[in-house]
Amino acid sequence: MILRYGFSKVAVFLLCLVPTAWLIFAALTDQLSANPIKDITEETGTWALRLLLLTLAVTPFRKLTGWNEVIRYRRMFGLYAFFYGFLHLLTYAWLDQFFSIPDIVQDVYKRPFITAGFSAFVVMIPLAITSTKKRIARLGGRRWQLLHRLTYVGAIAGVVHYLWLVKADTERPLIYGLLLSILLGFRVLQSLRSNRPPGVRTGSTVSVRHSTLLLLAVLLFTSPFLLAQNPQLDVGIKVGERIPSFKLSDQNGSLRDFNSVRGPKGVVLLFFRSADW
Repeated sequence: MILRYGFSKVAVFLLCLVPTAWLIFAALTDQLSANPIKDITEETGTWALRLLLLTLAVTPFRKLTGWNEVIRYRRMFGLYAFFYGFLHLLTYAWLDQFFSIPDIVQDVYKRPFITAGFSAFVVMIPLAITSTKKRIARLGGRRWQLLHRLTYVGAIAGVVHYLWLVKADTERPLIYGLLLSILLGFRVLQSLRSNRPPGVRTGSTVSVRHSTLLLLAVLLFTSPFLLAQNPQLDVGIKVGERIPSFKLSDQNGSLRDFNSVRGPKGVVLLFFRSADW
């Protein structure tokens, strides 16, 4: 029995590392897009949110199936969510901002989606620190459970971060938001049932087991959308396509059009987003 649980935990541990291994492999074999920093940032952030939702799904799954041993994996899922959240933040701070503290602070202050993402990571820090058995014993079960309700705050902030980030293509963050609403709604229903006085019955015939079955059905039918590759937005100029006529200010503030910058061998145009984008 111990050997079986040990093997399964190792298998789950390695499976959670697959996204990291894939990113390393894709980077080494030039399988990332023309903007690899964006790819790494998006993938690590998306997997942090997926694992956070998976952590919250453990309790409903245990209630439905009666498989109490699944609780053994919840801490691992939570720590991996923090791990991918840390990689997400590290990619932004290192490869995007080059550890420029003033620029990072300005981004957190001026760009709401970064504020939400940074808040999600901050609330996950005490959860990761207090995940060990020694910390749980020191805090006591009741205080530890109260503290770890911050998971709900982190998950909500993570979905908001994703929703505000994509702006136009909101399908996938809205699906994550729906799943999070179901997971939190399950907990509200369970709390209401547990606080009901003995012998008091409501008119509803829907049990917690049935509610959880509905939850897992929704998870099952929406999983193909969540595990699919990020959809590519139809933005920018494609290779071989004629660029439209334009006039833009250069780095010195001078107004330029395409003909004024084109040389005998063509021209390379670089467009940079502003801090207010």
